[in-house]
Amino acid sequence: PRAPYPLFDHRASAEQGCAWDPCDELQDLGECKKHDREILFDAKGRARTDLRRSEWARYAYARDDSVLRAPKPHGVMPREHASSLSVEEFVRKYEAPNMPVVLEGCCDKWQARTTWSVQELYRRWRHRRFKCGEDDEGYAVKIKLKYFLRYLQSQRDDSPLYVFDSGFDDDNKASALLQEYEVPPYFRDDLFRLVGERRRPPYRWFLIGPRRSGTSPHIDPLATSAWNALLRGRKRWILFPPATSKALVKAKSLMKPGEDDEPIDYFTNLLPRLKAAGGPDLEYIEFTQYPGETVFVPGGWWHAVLNLDDTIAVTQNFCSRTNFDRVWVATRTGRKRMAVKWLEELEVHYPDLAARARMLNDRDSFEMDPAKRKRRGDRIESSSSSSSSSTSSSGTDDEVEVGGPRTRADGNGGAGAGVAAGGARDSDMADAGPVGGSGSGEAARAPPPPAGGSGALSGSRFAQAPPPTRPTHLKF
Repeated sequence: PRAPYPLFDHRASAEQGCAWDPCDELQDLGECKKHDREILFDAKGRARTDLRRSEWARYAYARDDSVLRAPKPHGVMPREHASSLSVEEFVRKYEAPNMPVVLEGCCDKWQARTTWSVQELYRRWRHRRFKCGEDDEGYAVKIKLKYFLRYLQSQRDDSPLYVFDSGFDDDNKASALLQEYEVPPYFRDDLFRLVGERRRPPYRWFLIGPRRSGTSPHIDPLATSAWNALLRGRKRWILFPPATSKALVKAKSLMKPGEDDEPIDYFTNLLPRLKAAGGPDLEYIEFTQYPGETVFVPGGWWHAVLNLDDTIAVTQNFCSRTNFDRVWVATRTGRKRMAVKWLEELEVHYPDLAARARMLNDRDSFEMDPAKRKRRGDRIESSSSSSSSSTSSSGTDDEVEVGGPRTRADGNGGAGAGVAAGGARDSDMADAGPVGGSGSGEAARAPPPPAGGSGALSGSRFAQAPPPTRPTHLKF
């Protein structure tokens, strides 16, 4: 594998070209042959049934390099280096006031800096299937990584397929990816761990995003916060404060006939119109994330992401003591059965938080239903919305495997589970997976606050309605 990608060296010269040119890493992966193309066409057809083969590049965004140019920064987006920011300072300055920040230095010692190069991923995991989309019924579409990386090399789609996979930790081999990075110290307070991996909502995703892919505007589910660490390439982010209305952020009223609503379309067409219509009073933060940087997205913040280069990243959602109140209020309605179990575990391990949860219930005259725990089939369900690609998916990763035998396999679906062509349901358990049919960051989609709603994440405002239970897993 090639040497580690240099960190922080390209910010000053970002406008002069891409921060990461993948060509030298992809040159030995072989050409996309007829067999590869058929598998990819099959995956694309399942991820977006509304497009014919010829329509994946109908707007010819690949011919216009300007759509991938780093934007001029806007708004206040602090940058801190991990070497000079303690956990206590992070909580006081950013997490407690619910403000985003870019953290540098969190990935400096990760093994993933070298092992997550395209060449190494191809060598080690080329035969492993990763999720790159979701069909109309919410079933995950998976293809072998070797086909996806060859697609990465040659694709010219407007809104490409996007690997937004939350099930790699269930695979005995692919779970080795978990050993090659570590959760930064600022995000290790993970209270959902008390209910166990099987019950908790999907919360971490491995991302490979081709240029022009991304996630549409969304809010992460259950009022959780998220972090997104970037190892390769650049990502363009835009964030809107929690009080911003859904109608304003999504800008559906500004779409013209014949336009699509993928992440690339949002950043290229809708966002400029939104800025013009909002004028100087429009509040938003826009910036570029560079390799080695980690973005902290507080709960309730609207965010959308566009991959300016071919990118590799990891993202996780979390509940900590700091955001516990908001997450509890959302979870007791959005994940009723899990909330009962969670409260039981809090009584044992964190009595003070259990008392806090009961106080919030009393304040809102909310009654828990212990009977929920006795029902069979207590399966975690994840509702993701695609913001550039968030859709609803169940906690079980129902799969439609492309290019493989018809077998059954169980896994965790997730905020990245709802990925479809083009975009990921960002944030990243983020409104779940990529868009295009999200994904930290970027993340899974949860129902956003009502238009004009306040920034407070209270009541059922961020509760996710569980999708209808689907039958057994299908693979083709």
